Amino acid sequence: MIRYYHLTEQGLGSPIDLSTIHDTDTKFVFFLGGILHLNGQYIGPGLGNLLYAMCADARREFQICTVTLSDTPVSNELVNDMHELARHNHILPYMETLTRELLFPAHRMAIWNTLPHLALQQELTRHFQRFIFLGYSFGTSLIQQLELISRQIFCANQFPLTPLASAHGLNIGPCLCPRLWMADSNETVNVGRSGSFSSPAREYDSDVFTQAFFIRANDKFMQDVIGKELIPTQSMGDFPSRYQINRKTFVIENACNAMAVKLQLFPLPSGQTIGQIDYRNDPSGHELTTYCSTKELIISAERQIATYPSSSLAGPIRETLCSMIDGTYHDQTLSTKAISSSHQVFTAYQTEFTTLYANYCDADLQQATKLTLDEMERLHPIGLSNQYLNEHVISEAVSGLFNCRKKSEDCEVSEITTKQGLQRLMSQISLEDLKTDICTEVFDQHIVPERVGIWKQTLLTLNEFQRFAPEDIFPWSLQNSFSLRDIYDLLDLEINQIVVKHLMKSLQTIYSEKMIHIDDAKLMCDYVLGNFSTRIDQKTLQSLLEMAAGFSASPEPLIYFSLGCGNGQADVKYVHKLSEALPHKQILVAGMDTYRGKMGHVFEYAFDGIIIPPPSGTESVSYPALVRAAFDCSTADVLLVERFAFHHFGMTCRQLKHLLDNCPLLSVEEPVTAPERAQLLPRVARIAYDLLINWALDMMGDQNWIIPAITSPAPQTSQFQVLYRWAEHLPGEGTQVEGVYPRTDVIKYHPFQY
Repeated sequence: MIRYYHLTEQGLGSPIDLSTIHDTDTKFVFFLGGILHLNGQYIGPGLGNLLYAMCADARREFQICTVTLSDTPVSNELVNDMHELARHNHILPYMETLTRELLFPAHRMAIWNTLPHLALQQELTRHFQRFIFLGYSFGTSLIQQLELISRQIFCANQFPLTPLASAHGLNIGPCLCPRLWMADSNETVNVGRSGSFSSPAREYDSDVFTQAFFIRANDKFMQDVIGKELIPTQSMGDFPSRYQINRKTFVIENACNAMAVKLQLFPLPSGQTIGQIDYRNDPSGHELTTYCSTKELIISAERQIATYPSSSLAGPIRETLCSMIDGTYHDQTLSTKAISSSHQVFTAYQTEFTTLYANYCDADLQQATKLTLDEMERLHPIGLSNQYLNEHVISEAVSGLFNCRKKSEDCEVSEITTKQGLQRLMSQISLEDLKTDICTEVFDQHIVPERVGIWKQTLLTLNEFQRFAPEDIFPWSLQNSFSLRDIYDLLDLEINQIVVKHLMKSLQTIYSEKMIHIDDAKLMCDYVLGNFSTRIDQKTLQSLLEMAAGFSASPEPLIYFSLGCGNGQADVKYVHKLSEALPHKQILVAGMDTYRGKMGHVFEYAFDGIIIPPPSGTESVSYPALVRAAFDCSTADVLLVERFAFHHFGMTCRQLKHLLDNCPLLSVEEPVTAPERAQLLPRVARIAYDLLINWALDMMGDQNWIIPAITSPAPQTSQFQVLYRWAEHLPGEGTQVEGVYPRTDVIKYHPFQY
């Protein structure tokens, strides 16, 4: 019986209700493993950690799932199926069932069969582009079955074939030669020496899955099933080779090494920690870790393991998988240049390990342990031993924040001052205390006991946040039908508040000890307002006028409602341009903020507008309803505008969406990517920059936000809440303002999306 499961970093997760897959836009990575995996065996933490590590650089939200084909041992039957399929390439009965259950659910088929051609093509493309099939060993054969059966179903229902190319397949150690369809007939030919390699050049149908195949020339298991069919006869020596046929790209590693290398630290019952190097041959050259392991540190409850790559394919495999998840995979993802570069990196690692292993062999037990520990520290230099962030680590985090490509001497004084202030602010943080607070105040409160250990270990040792599944969270945290995104937001808010608490204490210290002063604040304001304001304003004005054009035909007044408007000076030019663009229309101006200047607010005396105080957390009236009531004009059009405000509202995206009530919104924000959310130090650097710049604006302007929050012995963190938008979920493209760092986007929401 076919079963579908979530795959977590701990291995096999909860069963999947397929309706949750068919009715969401989330990307799904379906792992179709080897014979033992498909029989429900060896699906544990080792596999889970490896697969999530392979997806670590993906920028879009995704879920990893897997399939088992039987509840009882059927390994022998699957071996027979694998060899028979390689010889005859027929359809396996259970693959017909799996294909229809997973890709062609009955309720979707009923809808698809009623749609006109263009709408059908768009809907099928949207459906298939959510699936990435990650195949290993016999699982690669199943991907080819999915492709074959899908084409047959498309043809039988007279569906347009083009959407098939939206589905992606990544094949590791293939055990079946993929099929090609002729463009001018139903004739097919297999890729390989006895198929396409020896047949005359033909044009093939491109309406097939988009696939990549990774092959080790000395993969004996693969050779036992399909021989060397997929390996070109022309030798490339030890260098990897590449060829492409239609939508199928093949990368072959020709080097013969198949050594699995691990460095391990683990405790003895006596309490002593010993280190060792595990150096063994993979006799088949077919193991998943031989293909996919790279140089990284893996933490488990029992031990720490550092792995070295066993193959030059590991980097390209990971890059390909992440680009498929992000929707950016194309022919040049696996270019000859990229593959050659990966081979050079792999060769350097091999040389590095050879030296390390020679030193290890000559060492005694104590020296070997120290050697292993030193190497792990080098792999990941920030461990528990670092109480405070050192200069190098801070510099790396700041450089990442500013996307630095310039040398310090090439920077303006204002930029240098901003970076120095940020480095001083971060240097006063106790990293150990920060991580301990996150563990006790967030993880202990929200993560179930059987999973909280790995969450803590990942943060304490790697300075990273564990990617979680819904089953990681206490049931009471899942109330109100929260989505996975809602839970991310809630945890992020709490984690960020702890970061803010530590940064505010640090800001108190560097200000009281005169490590930062008003001259620095002036230069920081010059950096932000002088360097970036013009670029941001140009894009904002252009977007504002594009959105306002949608109201030009309406006879109703247009309310320009600025949320978190501050002193309102930034909005003045926007309102003037809006009035020039819509001279026939009545423009009403309102802002929402606690700010009150000595002379009142510019909205009041320049536009006869109004200032509305932010509603309390218990109020649920929407922003459009609030401002229409304030102007006593229930039919007015409303255009919401916010500049760098929403991420300080202390609300989840779901709460904001409710308050916006489908009203058009122009948003200027600093979104964050998945790697920035997953790593502690980039998170700290981003929040530190935000806090520091707002302190500088306090010092130089008449806003009074950060300084009151840090004047008391216990900083008032509730005055500075932080939750950034996700860069992966912004609507449309071209939102980013070029040359502005941290990343800044001008986003037109119709309505707000998250």
